[in-house]
Amino acid sequence: MKSKAEKIMSIVSPHEAILLTCEQSLRWLSGFSFTDGYAVITDCRCFLFADFRYIEAARAKVKPPIEVVLLSRGSAHAGEVFVSAEIKQVIYEDKYMTCAEFGKWKKRFPDIEFQGGSERIDKLREFKDADELKLIIAAQRIAEKAYTHILDFINPQRTEAEVALELDYFMRREGATGISFETIAVSGKASSQPHGVPRNVPLEPGFLTMDYGAEIDGYRSDMTRTVCLGHADEKMKHVYETVLRAQTAAEDMLCAGVLCRDADKTARDIIEAEGFGNCFGHGLGHGVGLFIHENPRLSPSSGESVLSPGHVVTVEPGIYIEGQFGVRIEDMVFIQEDGISKNLTNCPKGLVEL
Repeated sequence: MKSKAEKIMSIVSPHEAILLTCEQSLRWLSGFSFTDGYAVITDCRCFLFADFRYIEAARAKVKPPIEVVLLSRGSAHAGEVFVSAEIKQVIYEDKYMTCAEFGKWKKRFPDIEFQGGSERIDKLREFKDADELKLIIAAQRIAEKAYTHILDFINPQRTEAEVALELDYFMRREGATGISFETIAVSGKASSQPHGVPRNVPLEPGFLTMDYGAEIDGYRSDMTRTVCLGHADEKMKHVYETVLRAQTAAEDMLCAGVLCRDADKTARDIIEAEGFGNCFGHGLGHGVGLFIHENPRLSPSSGESVLSPGHVVTVEPGIYIEGQFGVRIEDMVFIQEDGISKNLTNCPKGLVEL
């Protein structure tokens, strides 16, 4: 199996170099997390430039064919590579590089053509190898433990903010190196806000939606569960069952070769048939990895994008009734080498009433 350095070198043309400056891209390439550095990749060599604070750890962790170099003279190191390899064009991460940073590089190398090419790197990152998958699954297992824990933690005296904080604390205590994103825990009428912010108010009766994830060595998990504080009435049960049915139908049809937009349509058709089409305003899912939102996207606007082996995607339909309540259920699914999908989320989805 090719290393990530070999994969990226294979897409570089002669007299061309790829410049990586995004922290996640550098981590993907090297397996090493650091700031204030960059990588330059030609068609035959791969250089990782790290400053004094990180150089010892980088040299210990980063493996060939990546060459680790002490960064002591800024972009001058890259200039030496550009000259020796007769580089005429540099592909840079336009999606992540600031205008100020780009201006410095362009000013330093006025005779080189800089061309945005984030999509080339993003495309490589879409497909997870065995090591990446192992980290994502490990993060997900911690998130699942947190769900079991939080069900015992919840009571009417707790606030939304306390629930979110407890999820974060529990995951860190269980070995997570970070959290995937700002944890969502919204209750009652606020559960109709897909990305609501936890409030310092006691949990309200009704649905409590919790969207959260653990991070291990940069790789993230993503899971949403909605529980009911008190007894769910018939409308609430119907909405919950509709969301679960939509998710199950979409997950059942996922496999290599399926159009991403068709996966979205499968879930959306079920929700629309129950009269809640206007209450599902986001895409069905997205890729997950070093970024919490990656390609591929499962949405009506996904075009001809298809699922392929190596993809890890979320499946997260929801129904949000403004001023009343909302329900979202989210799993992560992996497309295996044989094209068959595997649900990476091992957590109950039946309606829980607390």
